[in-house]
Amino acid sequence: MRRWPLPEDAANANLNTATLDRRGRIWLSYWNTGQVGMHDPAKRAWREWKLPDGKPNAYSVWVDDQDKVRPPDLTDPSFGVR
Repeated sequence: MRRWPLPEDAANANLNTATLDRRGRIWLSYWNTGQVGMHDPAKRAWREWKLPDGKPNAYSVWVDDQDKVRPPDLTDPSFGVR
């Protein structure tokens, strides 16, 4: 098992849920900051995205069968990253 430190701006994010995509990347929702973060173990790197409405309280994030990340609000189709 390996540990990777969270990005600095995720320190107070209040992480709620995590999911993996088919490439083994871990996706996290940041409750307090309205962001989604992704860690790629192969690159040992984090990437983060603000949710489109800029509001906090991203409770969950999920990845569909095409590895497209979906927003916590399923009525908002504008957020999707690969």
